[in-house]
Amino acid sequence: MEMTAPFLPAWYDMAWTVVALAGLVLSLVALLAWWRSPRMVGGLAVVWAVVILALPVIGPVFYLTVGRGRRQVGSADATSR
Repeated sequence: MEMTAPFLPAWYDMAWTVVALAGLVLSLVALLAWWRSPRMVGGLAVVWAVVILALPVIGPVFYLTVGRGRRQVGSADATSR
């Protein structure tokens, strides 16, 4: 017996599946970036991990835009080449 929602179209389930998978991939990308970041040490690392995992879409987007930090143009990495 097939279970379908009587008042919702079939594409609705497919759309939510795509949204859920996109959220999962976004979370995995953010966790991978968090894991590889040398700047994530101590309590700050734990806080970012909780933010990424507790807020399914907003947390990873926030980490990827704000949490990774930006390199300064005149930093030692840019001038040591």
